[in-house]
Amino acid sequence: MSELLREPAEKYLRGKLYFADVQDSVRAVAKTMVDNDTESVLVCRNGEPVGMLTLKDVLRLVAEGKDPTITQVSAVMSSPIIAVRPDEPVERALALMCKHNVNRIVVLDRDGRPLGLLLKKSMVSDYFDRQERSDESAKKKRWLDEYIEEITEHEMATRHLE
Repeated sequence: MSELLREPAEKYLRGKLYFADVQDSVRAVAKTMVDNDTESVLVCRNGEPVGMLTLKDVLRLVAEGKDPTITQVSAVMSSPIIAVRPDEPVERALALMCKHNVNRIVVLDRDGRPLGLLLKKSMVSDYFDRQERSDESAKKKRWLDEYIEEITEHEMATRHLE
């Protein structure tokens, strides 16, 4: 797991980013989320990212009995943006996620432009998928090594008989 923690954040960027304006209604942005099968939208003011609206924020609004058709995104979004640079280690990203109790953070380039999202579940899933593939490769290599050894032993035994 320590190798994952040292890898650059950009290695785990996932999905397409979707954007909303701070003045958009929660209902309009929720429709965008449903239409695009995404759980979060980056919220901007004058083109600059200032927050994030997540499925959890939308559910909280509904649970509180507020009207999503008239409530602006700015009233329920998480702000400020929690972000890392692409070359920062995953360890820093996970530490920020834990500190701020979030499951996703934004990766920003050097000019502050969003490149994508880091999702906690994707990072963990990718890591374990790679481990599994690595384990499978190791098993195949062991099998091949054993097979070659068996053939070699058979050839040597056959030569002895000749």
